[in-house]
Amino acid sequence: MEPGNHDDGTPIASTTLQAMQLAWFQLEAMNRGYCATVVWTLEDAWYDRLMPYGVIGAAKDNFPLKPGYHMLRLFTHTIEPGWRAMKVDGAADGCIVAAARDAKGELTVLALNQAETPREIVVAVPGSAKLNSVTWNHAGDGPLARGGVANLQGGAYVLKLAPLAATALTTKEFPE
Repeated sequence: MEPGNHDDGTPIASTTLQAMQLAWFQLEAMNRGYCATVVWTLEDAWYDRLMPYGVIGAAKDNFPLKPGYHMLRLFTHTIEPGWRAMKVDGAADGCIVAAARDAKGELTVLALNQAETPREIVVAVPGSAKLNSVTWNHAGDGPLARGGVANLQGGAYVLKLAPLAATALTTKEFPE
């Protein structure tokens, strides 16, 4: 069955690994100046055959939300239409960081830990805006967790990224 299964037999599109790879692709696109990518289909669907690629499960299963759904929600609720990707300087092994902003000064910085071990990175953001923190996959099971206002330490934000997890620092209020 395409697109295949994880080592433990779980369909790959139902894993946090696949969702992390979707986030990685989006962040790479942003760092190359693109503002969005497209997921082939949002739900598992039948065309000429079952295509279980979606971030939402099949209707027969009451549309369960997969880890990829929550990861996409991190992007769609912290970056608005019309925002532009912006250049991010620096690097950290096993991590990728991208940012977007609008013309009025709203800002979101996203950091993804691609490794299976925790990472700590420092993110310096110009200005002194209060940034809210939202993390995807902090506990390894795929949902979002609001972290409240991010802690500024010495003019920068220190992010403790869980394995295969992403954090958004954003000027936006994240909806419930």
